[in-house]
Amino acid sequence: MSAWDHTARFSVVIVTTARPEALRRALQSVARELPDDGEVIVVDGDAKRSAEPVVRELQERFPRLDVRCIASRPGVTLQRNVGIDVARRDVVVFVDDDCRLEPGVFEVLACAYGDRAIVGVTGRVERRARDRLGPESHSRLRWLLVGAGRQGTMNSYGLRRPIVDVDKARDVEYMCGAFMSARREVAASVRFDETLDGYGLGEDDDFSYRL
Repeated sequence: MSAWDHTARFSVVIVTTARPEALRRALQSVARELPDDGEVIVVDGDAKRSAEPVVRELQERFPRLDVRCIASRPGVTLQRNVGIDVARRDVVVFVDDDCRLEPGVFEVLACAYGDRAIVGVTGRVERRARDRLGPESHSRLRWLLVGAGRQGTMNSYGLRRPIVDVDKARDVEYMCGAFMSARREVAASVRFDETLDGYGLGEDDDFSYRL
């Protein structure tokens, strides 16, 4: 069997807590791009279960879509682990509830996962101007501020060395939590550190570096 003849199937995991409007936009974006053999798992940390009507609305609009809403206690790392535990496809894709996917994203992921040596894949994440702190995440200035070095790696202080040359694929040591993916069996072994509770600041760096 060739290392390049595997077709990945995706479980998209979106964790959310009391943000139904943002969730609605994210789900519509995922539904438009996800192949028919994929699934969507919404892990709802809201005690009022505000995600449930949004998921029902999506099911009515996209009846072909395999989508579930799972209740959970709040906490990004806990909710993502819940998503891993219930996922039924071979690749788990974590998408934040305020993100939108670009066309063709799953085709690119499937191509990357055709290489069995790859355990995780991410892509370029563009932030809204009002959400940016300091230089843009792929700016040369940010890269110089953290000491330059090989792009896409972590420096000795645990800071990301940004990717400046954004137009080619490369090996990386971190993935941005807004959009990251992993083979399910590896993610289930690594798991998110639930001691990083609440918002879980830095949980994506921790998980993806260990992955």
